[in-house]
Amino acid sequence: MLGKLIKYDLNYIFRKMFPFLLFAIISSIVLTIANLLQRQFQINAVLPSLMVLFGFTTIISLVGLSIVAVIMPAYRFYTNVLKDEGYLSNTLPISKSNLVLSKLLSGMITVALTFIVISILTFLLFRLNIDGYTLNNVITYQVYGDFSFTKTMVLIFLVFITQMTAFIAFIVAALSVGHSYDNNKLVKSVLFGIIFYVGMQIIAGIVMAIILWGPNDGYNAMLDGQGAISLILYLAMIVNLLFITVYFFISKYFITNKLNLE
Repeated sequence: MLGKLIKYDLNYIFRKMFPFLLFAIISSIVLTIANLLQRQFQINAVLPSLMVLFGFTTIISLVGLSIVAVIMPAYRFYTNVLKDEGYLSNTLPISKSNLVLSKLLSGMITVALTFIVISILTFLLFRLNIDGYTLNNVITYQVYGDFSFTKTMVLIFLVFITQMTAFIAFIVAALSVGHSYDNNKLVKSVLFGIIFYVGMQIIAGIVMAIILWGPNDGYNAMLDGQGAISLILYLAMIVNLLFITVYFFISKYFITNKLNLE
């Protein structure tokens, strides 16, 4: 059942995201074509101004695509569980865990695919639009000891995915608590979101302090093994996964025991 829920959620999310994705791709292609024409024919009258415009549009479209990738899974939860569709979703023989988990996993998949698309578009833009640009030296560069660029990029990717999924889970949890009240549900969702954010930042600081300077001296142990970059990235993933777990159980509890549909 969880697989079917994720399938339906992804179908909904990608249909909503498609115009943003199409706009980002078209903007990138137009910018690249304009730059190639500028290089080939040395047109200095109109193309430079157009390239600035297209460059700005491309940046805005890529940023917008990344924002939509995070907001849309949370919006899917809002419409599917807390609004009119919730009367059907909450009466079907589906566990509340699956209802929440499907939104978080579909969000994680959406963010991962969006990250890959944006990375490819960005790479192609740099590769095609900047003279002499090459990644050969960068890819083979060793950052800290035996900690390679490739390994660093994989960890950064995982940190980004878990961070964005934690943000989706954060919105879902705030909405779940806010919709346990009779009125002003969105306002109360925002208020609880602020409370969650402050509380989680305090908890994150305590957890990182314990790991870094606790009795096991995690700071020196990790620093001696993988280096400072790996230390930061691993800690970030641990904290993100902690956030996701806490937000998941908060959401599950409130939609199971406290949900107040309109």
